[in-house]
Amino acid sequence: MQCSVVIPTFRDNRIAAALASLSIQKNIQLEVIVVDGANEPEAFQSLPTYSFPITFIHEKDNGVYDAMNKGIAVAKCEWIYLLGSDDVLANENTLSNLISRGTQADVVFGNVENTGLSHSATTKIHIPSFPNGMIWKHTLHQQGVLYRRALFQERNFKTSYQILGDYEFHFHLKNKNVKVEYVNETVARCDANGLSKRYVWKLYSEEIRLKNEYLSAIQMLVVVPFIVAKYLFKKLTK
Repeated sequence: MQCSVVIPTFRDNRIAAALASLSIQKNIQLEVIVVDGANEPEAFQSLPTYSFPITFIHEKDNGVYDAMNKGIAVAKCEWIYLLGSDDVLANENTLSNLISRGTQADVVFGNVENTGLSHSATTKIHIPSFPNGMIWKHTLHQQGVLYRRALFQERNFKTSYQILGDYEFHFHLKNKNVKVEYVNETVARCDANGLSKRYVWKLYSEEIRLKNEYLSAIQMLVVVPFIVAKYLFKKLTK
């Protein structure tokens, strides 16, 4: 098998659409790991049978990154893709295209289409960059990223971050100088109403905390006021 897809979920019946978008993937072998944080096995009994194996983990977790870590821990494939239960892949060739472009890379990433926009500051299409711009904002959208599983053998997502665990992990990868490949295609369509798109202060306090881990004191003198200004701007431009 080539790709393990981890889907963290909590009482979200939209997972059926996420799985359907996986079922049409061509030229790729998949395994899917569903991490059910509500611990409700009966909620999945009505799902159809798919061509790929699904492993269910039914147990309480400590947030989405803890759920992702649990799924990654049992993954067997060379590549890891993290799909939200309210997200879908863009087309039938999405994963095979990413893998084919990643022969010399540790991380492959592409664009993400945000759907259900509820804030004027959220762009319709997220165009990523890495590592450029990481000091100022999270330049990768997690549902646009394919990771080699080996990257998680050294360490996984820090569960002390409830909103920006992926941003923190990407800073870690930046400092490791991992090999990356950008694919100028839409990877996924994602609901834009999650916590990271509500622009609450907790989001920005986590950003300050994680950058304090990675940036110098001089850099923080510039970055902290910028983060506060971002928060105020988002609050004023609903």
